[in-house]
Amino acid sequence: MTHRPANPQDSLPVAILLIFAAGTLDAYTFVAHHAVFANAMTGNLVTMLVRLMEGDFARAYGYLVPLTAYAFGVAAAHALHQWPFRRWIPSPSRTSLAIEILFLAGLAFSGDHIGDAAVAGIAFVAAIQGTSFTRIGGFAFTSVSTSANLRHFIEGLFDWSLFSRLSHTGTAISPERIVRARRFAVYYGSLFAFFVTGAAIGAVATRSLPHQALWLPVVCLASALALCLPWNVRLQHIFREE
Repeated sequence: MTHRPANPQDSLPVAILLIFAAGTLDAYTFVAHHAVFANAMTGNLVTMLVRLMEGDFARAYGYLVPLTAYAFGVAAAHALHQWPFRRWIPSPSRTSLAIEILFLAGLAFSGDHIGDAAVAGIAFVAAIQGTSFTRIGGFAFTSVSTSANLRHFIEGLFDWSLFSRLSHTGTAISPERIVRARRFAVYYGSLFAFFVTGAAIGAVATRSLPHQALWLPVVCLASALALCLPWNVRLQHIFREE
């Protein structure tokens, strides 16, 4: 059975590049900017509340800034998908990805001299990405964090294993259902693995080359954008997923 996504941006290769970049960015801001996350807003919110309860208002403010920027990023991405912006912007998703690439490239060129304000900018563009890329092969996914993807992976792995066991007992199981469960596990398992890999490599790269480490997500996101371009006929076979 061959599954073909409705468009390239919903394919597994694009999702892997996006989630890998998200992992590197979270590691980058955590290491280079006082343990603040670029994408994991739950972590930022909990840490901010802990600081507030401790009376450490100055450090709590450092977590409020990316939370606010993330909220504005979600609003901006949502606006790009609405009229009248859709009238002028044929592909809001590709546009949002281009915005993220340009910002991160500018930050890398500048050597991140704007300090902790960089976290707000990264949170903003990360929110735009996360709001614009939400589907993979017909399934919903999160392109900037891993908790939901990990849950889906465990569910898919359990269902796939259970279907296989039941089929050996003679119970009739639809082949399409088995393939769907397998694809579910493979998709989300890949996303979890690449997020973890991106975070690990991002942490090492940031400690070794603090500001140059930003080029890693830039390359990943630029590659994802290239795969999303409609004229990229030579790479269309990548979007065929068995």
